[in-house]
Amino acid sequence: MFEQDEENGERLVLQWSAEEFLKAAKRSNDETVSRGLITNAVRCLDRVLRASELTGIKVRVDTAIRLAEVLLDETTSYDYCIDVIGQGQVLAGSGRYHAEGIQLGFLEARVMIKQGRVSQGVQKLDKLIRAAGPFDSPDLQLVLGMKACRALVTRVDDPEAGPLNGVAQGFDRLRKGDLDSATAYFDGVLANSTRQGCDVMASLGLVLVGLKRMDSFDTLKNAIGQLDRCRSAYPNTDVVYLQGPIRVSWLSIPEVDWWIKLSFAIGLMHNNANDPANTLEQSMQILRGLVAELSQTLIPRDLRRASLLTTTLAAACNYHLACLASLNSWQQFEATLHAYTPYLEACPLTLTYLRTALAHAKNNFEAAARGYNDIINATGEETEMHLLAAIGLIFILNNDTDSRDLRERYDGPCSTHPCQNIRMLWMLVTLLHWDPTTTRTVEGTAVSNQNDYAKAILSLAGRTQSSQLLMFITVACAPFLDSWNEISQLANHGFTLASYTNSIQWKYAANLLILTSSQNLGSVSQQLLQASSSIESQAWNALSNT
Repeated sequence: MFEQDEENGERLVLQWSAEEFLKAAKRSNDETVSRGLITNAVRCLDRVLRASELTGIKVRVDTAIRLAEVLLDETTSYDYCIDVIGQGQVLAGSGRYHAEGIQLGFLEARVMIKQGRVSQGVQKLDKLIRAAGPFDSPDLQLVLGMKACRALVTRVDDPEAGPLNGVAQGFDRLRKGDLDSATAYFDGVLANSTRQGCDVMASLGLVLVGLKRMDSFDTLKNAIGQLDRCRSAYPNTDVVYLQGPIRVSWLSIPEVDWWIKLSFAIGLMHNNANDPANTLEQSMQILRGLVAELSQTLIPRDLRRASLLTTTLAAACNYHLACLASLNSWQQFEATLHAYTPYLEACPLTLTYLRTALAHAKNNFEAAARGYNDIINATGEETEMHLLAAIGLIFILNNDTDSRDLRERYDGPCSTHPCQNIRMLWMLVTLLHWDPTTTRTVEGTAVSNQNDYAKAILSLAGRTQSSQLLMFITVACAPFLDSWNEISQLANHGFTLASYTNSIQWKYAANLLILTSSQNLGSVSQQLLQASSSIESQAWNALSNT
């Protein structure tokens, strides 16, 4: 065991060192120093790739991809780069890593193009685009990037080469998680390009950025509208798209429409404060229709086609995790989950995630804790599913001692995560488990006590598009306010929010806030927190009679 820990430690140090060398190289103004730092980074990554005793196949494949990117972008060592790509392809084939194999092939095609073997590189890209397949949604961004790359090298004298390059760069940044840079590239393409297809690609890129950010319904809605306008302007049979006139465009395939419907449904879910009447029902109708449409073409246990289905159901799950306090919402969630369980048998982790959310919603904390633990142990720490599971487990444990290790482990990933709802939930974790020896910073302002931190959370919470989540934050922060005026204002605000949610629970909780004096706030606040997570009507009746 100790030997394995040491090996993992050496591998992590090498990987971390490589990235630090690359960052330092970018900061350096001395070309000689910069080249030396890049050489050091290459040596570190090469050691991880070639030392099979340090790690497993998947990490070595990922390392081959990263090393090839560095060699391609930062050096002219193309033969060495081809050798690294070849090693990665052998490893990817032995481990059946399809997406990684496509990615390595894309890098190989780029090397060919840089070496002047343009025709050979274009043939390679065509082969990869066909191999990736439209159903493989995790590869969607990569496929689009390859198409843009192909167009760029075959239209070198074209004045539109700039926008084509912008599309390629945008999807490359999106694939690497740099959402701000991706947005800038796509916005630039939309502002300057007149080529049919470039505007469609850039619009789809902004939709995918909006899906990843999950913090601005208006931005996502505008991107969807832009994409629909661009698509409607080009007949599907005569689309002029990047590679020139083609008879059948990717724009006509169903997967793109599914992505649009899915993104709009998610947008509705995060926008129910602004569209209170039937938002949940609208969203679930879209999701049900989307899954029914997809399931008609879904081959049982076909993992590639199931990936889009799991994304759809996970979107529904994320929503329900954020509004557990909505009376009766778990019944609808349970019925939906029951209907789609046969389609999810090929994706056991997503099924566990959805069942855990349901158990938490029904206050079955023991089952929920087991589910959260299973998810944490089975997923990478940076995934949203993993982080939401960790937060759910911390809320269940509640006790400072029981949850300390979890809070220390996830403070960094959750407090800086691009998803606003995860950051908000983590701020509540910090508030409920306050460390008086630590000063927290909120948007550049130092906060050293719970009262000020609660106010800061409430100020930031006003930006969330989910009234359910905002109401949950409102009630959770109430015990930490020290002024009757503050409590009264918060209560009135909470009652207004409760009217949006159409929830008897929240209206009752807001009334309790209004009637509470500062002297007995502490005892009543516990009732509020219990009420906010109570689902069974009997529990509500008991609370009403106290």
